[in-house]
Amino acid sequence: MQAERQGDLFGLLTFSDRVLNFVRARSGQQHFSLCRDALHSLHPQTVTPDYDELFSFLRLRLRRRALLVFLTALDDPLLAESFTHNAGLICRQHLMLVTMVQPPGVKPLFLRRECNQC
Repeated sequence: MQAERQGDLFGLLTFSDRVLNFVRARSGQQHFSLCRDALHSLHPQTVTPDYDELFSFLRLRLRRRALLVFLTALDDPLLAESFTHNAGLICRQHLMLVTMVQPPGVKPLFLRRECNQC
């Protein structure tokens, strides 16, 4: 794994309407297997995420600077507002990457057309 080759630690946190699993950052093959098994045991749930609880959990348990990767849905304006507010509380200490699966039927409003004359 690339993180281990770089000498980085990696961990995992999964959440839904509550924190489901937290694996503190470490390194090594055994730790990688633990993270992989935690991901493998996930099942989809139709619940409203509790971002207040999630970010409180992160503020209490992550003392060192970390890269946090979020795979979540922010297509609901109220959830997006809650996420944005809470992210503002930790973004000065941590680097955040937020991504979501594109909802069906959503397309870019504007597309860049290639110029054939250039």
